[in-house]
Amino acid sequence: MTFVPLIMYFPEIISLSNFSQGNGTIDLTGEKYGWTGTVWWKDRSVTSRDIRRARFLFGTVTKASGSALTFSLQNFDLANGPPGRPDGTQDQTVAIANADAGFASNTYYTTGNLSADRTVAFGEQLCAVLEYDGAGRLGADTVGVIHGGTFSTQNNQDGPVLLTASWATLQAPNGIVFEFADGEIGLLSQACPLSNSTTSLNVNTGSTPDEVALAFTPTFKCKIDGLCAVLAGSTTANFDLVLYEGTTVLRTVTVDAQTLRSTTGAPLIMGIAEVELTPSTTYYIAVKPSTANNVSVRYFDTNTNAIMQLMPGDSQCYYATRTDGGAWSAVTDTRRPLIGVRLSAIDDGSGGGGGGLAANPLGGFIV
Repeated sequence: MTFVPLIMYFPEIISLSNFSQGNGTIDLTGEKYGWTGTVWWKDRSVTSRDIRRARFLFGTVTKASGSALTFSLQNFDLANGPPGRPDGTQDQTVAIANADAGFASNTYYTTGNLSADRTVAFGEQLCAVLEYDGAGRLGADTVGVIHGGTFSTQNNQDGPVLLTASWATLQAPNGIVFEFADGEIGLLSQACPLSNSTTSLNVNTGSTPDEVALAFTPTFKCKIDGLCAVLAGSTTANFDLVLYEGTTVLRTVTVDAQTLRSTTGAPLIMGIAEVELTPSTTYYIAVKPSTANNVSVRYFDTNTNAIMQLMPGDSQCYYATRTDGGAWSAVTDTRRPLIGVRLSAIDDGSGGGGGGLAANPLGGFIV
């Protein structure tokens, strides 16, 4: 067994920055919300699949005047970018009727079947578009689409775009999921497919629960030298970041809120003495308040565990809590707190140690 030094964050939390709900709104005829990126799924042995439906999260919707929508798959426009944008040709479509009960504010929506399945290769560039149908926007109707996370376009070239007067990028990851004809699902990179509004949990020394953690079970041999979290709190909301094996403390780092760059939410990375993690062992990285003042821990939800397993990170990275040093709750396997570790070394699999790299569904670690 040989450890290879590296610096990576696991799961990917750093590029999401201050994780907060974003919303793109179309409220005039001709306006469009688009998703742009490359198609991914978990099983790399399958080289192509047929897209049949899509899922996404509506934001604020007003449809009192009867507006209806068209969802379509499109190619990239190869003549008029950047920003990368759909070409305007609706290749495969599905109607969203005004009377559709799922077409409503803050509702996780699954479209009907497209007019035809679309065959795509793994990693193929693709756009999806939501717009008013041929009748246009009626009255004062508006349609919002939610995307989670906020980051600069420098973090990734893929992501949602909005057409108002002209196409513009939205500083967020894509929030769309594809359903394939074979029953599998996939994402459009870079992705954070929320199933409801983003939220936070406030914890303090007197709250129930009083610790929020990422529960994770590594499938590979590695070492870590840092604990990370995206959180917010007042200047007096001190806390600890704690690494547990089960309920046994392995590392603790104390954070004085006066040292934070921002109290409104940003990634925090604290160094610890390097520790080796064992495959198939469950660890918890917890935010543990040390005062009666609230620390706000950010998290997001996906619609199914299968979607969670397509997110960056290993296949078992979930939300857990506990109170007063008791037992950890059962994990919520469709929820992930923005908590993680900094990897400092990974087993290269040599020497008969049974190691090797993790099989990340999105193709490796993303820093």
